[in-house]
Amino acid sequence: MFRTVAKRKVNILYLEGPALSFHHREYVFALRAEDYYGFPVSIERRLNEIVVAADCAERDDPTRTPPLP
Repeated sequence: MFRTVAKRKVNILYLEGPALSFHHREYVFALRAEDYYGFPVSIERRLNEIVVAADCAERDDPTRTPPLP
């Protein structure tokens, strides 16, 4: 579950139990305007990228998330 706080932080609740807060730099955890071009495939891809970024954020910097194939 994602919840943005004042557009500067995002709170992520992981299934394992912890809830962590991260800086929302470069809008890693947000849908962007360009994500709507090519709907619905583009939105599905972006949501997958957001989930992967959230998974990487638990261990590393979410802005360095590897790109999806």
